[in-house]
Amino acid sequence: MLFALERVGAVMTGRLGTLGTYQPGLTEVGSRSPLAFQVSIQHPALHITFTRLYNLVRTARNDAMHQGAYVRHLAQHAIELSLILEDAFMNGSDCISDYMVKSPLCAELWQPVSLIRQQMLSNSFSFLPVLLDGHTWKVVSDCGLAKWLRTSSNDGERGKRLNATPREAHEKLGLNLLDPILASPDSSVSDLLLLVQADGRPILITEGEQLLGIATPYDLL
Repeated sequence: MLFALERVGAVMTGRLGTLGTYQPGLTEVGSRSPLAFQVSIQHPALHITFTRLYNLVRTARNDAMHQGAYVRHLAQHAIELSLILEDAFMNGSDCISDYMVKSPLCAELWQPVSLIRQQMLSNSFSFLPVLLDGHTWKVVSDCGLAKWLRTSSNDGERGKRLNATPREAHEKLGLNLLDPILASPDSSVSDLLLLVQADGRPILITEGEQLLGIATPYDLL
């Protein structure tokens, strides 16, 4: 995150420098987000102002590199600073393509459920898209997969389910696949959020049958 912060600073100023020389430019960017000053001044016990947060990160970064101190606090402060800058950069953008994760990992029809489970756990995915019959997009959910696997009557049945392909699991063994929200790249985030259901199922951004990206309510926070 620190390297990314320094890179953003270099782009903003047009030259290589230090966190200190980047501070005015990054502060100007950060101030576009209400989190930078408005919210932090209103709730000083819960949030740190951008200026104070930046100084903490800059000081701790130098000390951590030379003495190994403050690393734990540096990580937390760097996350908080990055969240403010992210909110500032995205402020005013209402196009879903600006928020989507491009070229997402998908469940393939030839893969066993065991591999799909492994991919979801390894990447902390709540949903994994799958294209059924070459034209219908569905999503495997962590909740649906957990219920389906844990309700197997015995180890033999669980093994059968883990070895099944997504189509077999859905059509023959009762795995519930969800219908995602489908959107075009230029769709409005505000309009799409009206379609989001309580289970938080994702938005798939498509062009024809091609999947361009995926976005969840988490991505739109």
